[in-house]
Amino acid sequence: MTQSTKQAPAAKNAESGFTLVELAIVMIIIGLLIGGILKGQELINNARLSSTVAQTKAIESGVSGFRDKYGAMPGDLLGPIARLPNCAASSLCAGSAGGIGNGDGFVQTATANNPGAVATLGTHEAASALAQLGSAGFVGGMTLQGTTLGNGISHPTTPLGGVWNFGYSDGVVAPTAATGTALAFLPGHYIVAANAAGAVAAAGTVPFTPAQAASIDRKLDDGQPNTGSVRGLGAATAATTCANLATVAGVYQEANVGNICGLYVKVQ
Repeated sequence: MTQSTKQAPAAKNAESGFTLVELAIVMIIIGLLIGGILKGQELINNARLSSTVAQTKAIESGVSGFRDKYGAMPGDLLGPIARLPNCAASSLCAGSAGGIGNGDGFVQTATANNPGAVATLGTHEAASALAQLGSAGFVGGMTLQGTTLGNGISHPTTPLGGVWNFGYSDGVVAPTAATGTALAFLPGHYIVAANAAGAVAAAGTVPFTPAQAASIDRKLDDGQPNTGSVRGLGAATAATTCANLATVAGVYQEANVGNICGLYVKVQ
């Protein structure tokens, strides 16, 4: 008797691709993820902008409070070691063994009446101004440790990066790297956004994008880089710079990217 053998059917090729519906679902999910990330970045940037605006107002309030309490501007105070808490000789707060403030009412940098100039600890009043605000408890964001100027040490960092420096403008001397000098600055004391504590505010050493600078200016002032109590800081001569001064008041070039803008913000 012959045994019949059955041949097994040939195995089917089980490989198959995604259907159009499946691909569409995947693309939708990817799109939602990207949209969520971009929206999250936008929310973070907006929060940092709001925090930076709040910080400038806190410094302005702190300067007024300091002046009311001590009868002098921070940095210009006579005898800070005896008058301020936590202000030891030769500290960031004092600047030298006896303090360097002369009580004339103007907090100066290395270049008189130019708030964007260099300020050296122990030599220029502006170098100790913000540390004195911190020692007196009017402004936070500084450790006040050591004897060397530093971001977050002697000067408060901004939520967007960089640091606030401090100094006086008489409205006559052209401030370093201002976006335009056709309109004079308002005389007074300014905080200046730059990359490093006590360093010169220059077109290549600024922490904000034009869009960020414009947003802060609009929230605090008139939104124009060359007028009012908030001024642009950075080059303003080409399409790739911080501002365009085709008109006297100028406009921030918000489409430009990169950290090419700083700000002068009047606080007193």
